Amino acid sequence: MSGAKKIWEKWVGLSQAKPLEPTEEQKFLAELEKAQTEWQFAQERINQLTHPELIDHAIFVLEAAEKKYGYYLRKARERGIRIEIPYPKVM
Repeated sequence: MSGAKKIWEKWVGLSQAKPLEPTEEQKFLAELEKAQTEWQFAQERINQLTHPELIDHAIFVLEAAEKKYGYYLRKARERGIRIEIPYPKVM
């Protein structure tokens, strides 16, 4: 088989290959990042609300987001994963 044909067949094989499934660690890190984003969004939402009933709900959502994010941070520590933790902005 000629060299060009081998290269072509290899390229066709690669282009038809199935995408790799994310590893468990990649899935975990994606969930951790999602929890962090939810936590930050909940913090920003509280700062923008003015109606007392909505503020109560936003506090509830923030507390839930903090617990979820804390859970993933504890699991990351158990797995030996080191990450930078963003701190809320001081106004």
